[in-house]
Amino acid sequence: MKKYKSLLFREYKLSRNHYLFRLVILLLFLGLVFLTLLLNHEESQETKDSITMFMSLLFAMIAGFVCADDDGVYKSDINVGWHTYSYCLPVSLWEKVIVRYLVKVFAILVGAGITALGCQIIASGAGTKVDMRMICVFLLIADIYLLFQIIIDLVSLMAKDAKESKKFLIIFAVLVLGIIVLSPNLIPADLFDMSGDELGVILPNRIVEAVMKLIDKLDLFVLPLLIVLFAAGFGITYKIYERRKV
Repeated sequence: MKKYKSLLFREYKLSRNHYLFRLVILLLFLGLVFLTLLLNHEESQETKDSITMFMSLLFAMIAGFVCADDDGVYKSDINVGWHTYSYCLPVSLWEKVIVRYLVKVFAILVGAGITALGCQIIASGAGTKVDMRMICVFLLIADIYLLFQIIIDLVSLMAKDAKESKKFLIIFAVLVLGIIVLSPNLIPADLFDMSGDELGVILPNRIVEAVMKLIDKLDLFVLPLLIVLFAAGFGITYKIYERRKV
């Protein structure tokens, strides 16, 4: 147990500035939105409701990306030679990977709490009710980011060298772009069907509607998918650590 405490303390010390910086970004965004809604008395309640939904959606998406983002500890460990040095310590690969994912799980849990609290603050600034589906939006963005990170790690694991890794990533990027372009249901056809004067008013509403329709279909799957992605990422990370040991 002492080893886990020591490893967790080490992860905390190395990733503290990373998460503090992103927390400050979220708080600044939240404060700006709250003050804007609080001081804007001229807009109708319907307009405030629309703005609240859009800003809550934007906040949840930013929070999902920020909390799922890599904290940079692994790259830092490579640069300073920690991985090589750690093989001389009584610390197993399993323990190192477990601690790494404990930090990730904790970041997601804290991010979900921040999302719920932030959306509540935004709603109170406009005098409207909070839509707790934003938690599902947060989890969906975290799922998407973790999926891409897993694919990148898998490519680096399969590739023989950096050149082959870049080739695989380019192929993957082209495939993703092709899916987005060719999928007729991914982006609603009428999303951008409006005049320039309507763009700033109608576009946010249509974005919210499109995302909420997607969430209504996927709300039961975002959390199980997150668990599956954590399990897959855990296995791939262990293999990466194991290969570096060899």
